[in-house]
Order: sequence, then C-alpha cells, then structure tokens
Amino acid sequence: CAHLGIESTIGESGVEALAGVMATNTTVHYLTLNLKDVSQNVAKKVLAAIGQNTCTELRDLRFAAGSLPEGFEGAFGPLLQMNSSLRSLTLDSNSVGDAVVVAIADAMLENQGTRLRDLNLNGTGIGAHAGDALARLLRKNCSLEALSSSSNKLGASAGAACFRALQKNAGTKLRKLVFAANGFGPAAGEAIAALLRSNRSLEWLNLDFNTQLGDAAGAALAGALRENAETRLQNLSLQNCGLGPNAGEGFAVLLRSNRSLEWVNMAHNTLLGDAAGAALAGALQENGETRLQTLILLNCGLGPTAGEGFAALLRSSCSLEVLILGQNLQLGDTAGAALAEA
Repeated sequence: CAHLGIESTIGESGVEALAGVMATNTTVHYLTLNLKDVSQNVAKKVLAAIGQNTCTELRDLRFAAGSLPEGFEGAFGPLLQMNSSLRSLTLDSNSVGDAVVVAIADAMLENQGTRLRDLNLNGTGIGAHAGDALARLLRKNCSLEALSSSSNKLGASAGAACFRALQKNAGTKLRKLVFAANGFGPAAGEAIAALLRSNRSLEWLNLDFNTQLGDAAGAALAGALRENAETRLQNLSLQNCGLGPNAGEGFAVLLRSNRSLEWVNMAHNTLLGDAAGAALAGALQENGETRLQTLILLNCGLGPTAGEGFAALLRSSCSLEVLILGQNLQLGDTAGAALAEA
C-alpha cells in the first residue's frame, strides 16, 4: 500500500493500531492523518512509531486541516531527528503555534541526514519566535526546496532574518518560497532585495498581501533582480504589497532585459498608475528575449496610456499568453477597443 489516508476520525483505538503498523511498515509512502478528537498521548504514538522505524519508506506526511491536538511540539523532535525518508511535511491550517515549528527546525538542524524538501506551514498561527527558528534553519539547511508560511504573523524582523539567513547559505537548494501575508514592511523588503541580488536557487517567490512592503522596497527588489545576471526566478507574486510608481518604473527597467521571469502578479497595487503601466508595456515590447507568459495587473490604477501601450504590445510578436487588466476603471473605451482589436 503506497498511499494511506486516514482523513476521518478513527478514534483512539484506531490510532493506537496505526501506530503499531507504522512502527514496522516499509510500504506506505504517503500518509494523511486526521487526529481530531484524539488525545495528545495517543496521537504522539504515531509520530514516535514512524521516528523509531529505521526502515520506513514514508515520504509524504500530511495532517488534515484543524486536526492536530494542542501541545504537540514534543512529537516532532523524535520524528525528525533521525528520519531520512520524509520528503514532504504538511501542517497547513493547523494552529500548531511557535513551539512546534521551533521543534521542527531544531530537529532538522540536528539531523544531518534529513531529506525533507517541502515544508508547508501555511495558516499555522506562527509568529516571530517561529520565524527566528526558521531563520536558523535556512542559514544551514541544504535539503529544503520549498518552504511555505503564508497567512501567519512572522513580522518584519523575523522575515528579514529569514532572508538574510538564505543569503548567507551558499549551499541552499530552496527553489520555492511562499511568505504571503506575514506583516512584512520596508526592513524585510531591503533584506529580500539583498538576497535577490545574488541568489541563484529561487525560482518561485510569493510575497502577496504584505501590504506594508511599500514602493521603495518594490523598486529595490526589481533593481536587485536586474543586477543578478544569474537569477533563476521565474514566478514572482507581489499582489497588494503597497507598490507604487517607483516600483512600477523599476520593474519596467527590469523587464526591458530580463530573460528568466515567466509569471508576474502585481494585482491590487492601486498606486502603480498609468505611467508605470505604460512603461511596463513598452519594456516588454523592447525585450525580444523576454520569456514572460503571464502578467497580472488587476486593479493597478492603469489608464488609457497603459491600455494603448499593452494594445501595441499584443500586436507585436511577444511571448505573453495571459494578460489580466481587469478592474482598471480608468482604461477607457478607446484603450479597451484597441486591446480588443489587438
């Protein structure tokens, strides 16, 4: 049995039996657990059994949303300190709190043989203390390829620490970083820019809904990417990040020469403005080697000049396959007609 999903509550006796199975099992590769209404002690037995099984082939461990009992921090250390089979751990939408993430980070740092590649902490209610632990992990870890921590409360200081840690880790393999909605501000923005100036591993970066990131940080981020001739970044999402005309102009300069970006989302940055939109369109038209396939500028304060610019872009032989300009109420009829004809 390669896949085993326990997505409905099976009761304490069922979980006890599962722990007995997982203590010796070598065939289950994917396990989804729902531990709702199961006591702490019984729930911990499952993770302890997996951790003690030196022959386990379990690669993907997921916990159903809202199913982890409180006080579970003591269970992850024994699981991850020795395990070398797990590739993915998903705690999405479980309010585990900081202590669990600190335990995970410490165990991974202790385990030189860890192969964990994907860690999903979205909506886990973690804050600055967990953020600092993630920074310690990112400074040294060379196994993680994807880290998601959206809709949490890491804050600007811990966020900046994470980006600085990545910058110092020459052996990082991190390709995907999702830090949406974590309360990042300008200080975190500066640290992101410093990271992107030299990073050669990231392919996907999502900073959506960090509303205080700001215009200057957006411009710095664009400038950093422009300076990094070896960047591999393909997907960049900055939805509702407080970007304005300076960031827009910075990205226009970037897109005039960039050959890595394939997907960019700057939706709901209402201060971006018409001139910046026109500059973005013009830059893409000038760049004969752009690989950009998707550009999302929903609700960005674009007007007729930007509309006409994008119409001209679409008439040229460009790489764009998806262009979203909805909710830009100032585009006007003339630009709308030009876009439709293009």
